[in-house]
Amino acid sequence: MMTPEELFAENEKLIYFVYNKHFNSSENHLYKEDLLQEGRLYLWKACLLFDDSKNLKFSTFAVTIIYNRMLEYVSRKLSKHSQNISLETVVLQDKEGNTCTLQEYLPAKEEYDDIDLKIIFWECFETLSNRDRTIILLLYKGYKQDQIAKKMKLSQAQISRVLKKFKFKMRNQLKEK
Repeated sequence: MMTPEELFAENEKLIYFVYNKHFNSSENHLYKEDLLQEGRLYLWKACLLFDDSKNLKFSTFAVTIIYNRMLEYVSRKLSKHSQNISLETVVLQDKEGNTCTLQEYLPAKEEYDDIDLKIIFWECFETLSNRDRTIILLLYKGYKQDQIAKKMKLSQAQISRVLKKFKFKMRNQLKEK
């Protein structure tokens, strides 16, 4: 079994892999060094937490932790720098240049034609913690609750509670308007 120091040295390229695959956009470029530093910190954390007996590849384990942390960092930066986030804000970009915008995380237009509902969605979304924001984004991206639970090392019940709490907030906001 490798020491955490050896694991870190051998897998440091994973940080750049995650950054280049998911966060290499013009808007995230401003945070490149910060994102890479977050990646280093959480690669180290992955090295310390990794359990070789679980039949899981270290790279799979580490990439999940690094990606979630970088996504949380970008989300936190977007919420700090702008009171009004544009729906066209690029959140992720892959190597081929395909981008994901915040608009893509909204429910389908045919489901909710009412612009007020989208405004309420974002008002409620901005009140969530970074962890809960990540959960809601993954839900709207199409992940199932059990997939998110596995990915974020939470129980499915915790994911369900976050979704229920978010829907409750939205219903209350709708009643007020």
